[in-house]
Amino acid sequence: MNFLRRLPILTVSLIISVCVSPSIAATAEANPKGWLLNQKHSANGEQKIYVFPQRLRIENTQLGLTIVGDAQTGKVWLFNNNRKLSCCVNWDKFEHNFAQIMQMGGESLPHFKWVKAKNSKGPTVAGLTTTTFTSSDEKLYFSGGGGGFIAGGGKKIRVDYTIYVAEKIQTSPRMLKVLAEMQTTPNLGGVPLQEISHYSDNNKERTFLRTLCAKQIPDDKKLWEIPKYKQVATQNDVASVTDAGFLEDMVGKW
Repeated sequence: MNFLRRLPILTVSLIISVCVSPSIAATAEANPKGWLLNQKHSANGEQKIYVFPQRLRIENTQLGLTIVGDAQTGKVWLFNNNRKLSCCVNWDKFEHNFAQIMQMGGESLPHFKWVKAKNSKGPTVAGLTTTTFTSSDEKLYFSGGGGGFIAGGGKKIRVDYTIYVAEKIQTSPRMLKVLAEMQTTPNLGGVPLQEISHYSDNNKERTFLRTLCAKQIPDDKKLWEIPKYKQVATQNDVASVTDAGFLEDMVGKW
């Protein structure tokens, strides 16, 4: 587990040379309505997701991190209220390092082939209607730690994955990409509300992403204000796994 402790939660190599303003929005959007989602993610912990047509805000309550994206400017800000640091990158360069860990463990959801289910009408999640997307994969399942994908004697099993995407919530494709990167889910053209993995060997299900509640909210310019913290070059400087022991806790729960 020592190598996991040294891995940053978020990583990007670009130096911030084009983000010169500590604010990405002077006014609220013309469309006054957006959505607030309270979600629980098996890796990120509890998060509040604010989704508007051109903007996105992710508050990670476990790590004290906030991500604010603006599709019109193409900028994504990350700031840490505990460290008093901030970082800015282009929307297409934003990366969540946990996706690399998931790939090592055989759970890299964005790399699977996803299709809309034949009966695509999904269940209602947190009061929202959904569309169903599915994928499947065969992998070696090990009896050791790390959820069975890292060590110990192995056997091949089938895993069926299901993601339920909100039908009503609309946002920019740029912001969908940022959200998918943070949630380590594929970009399916909508906001993911729930992801379930079903394992063939023991008929067990694991919920990777869960939306606890959802409600419409008015826009508020305070959501898009960036604190005047010290601006640093990379996301690595803003946040790391060692800020909280969530990764070890998450691996232990698998």
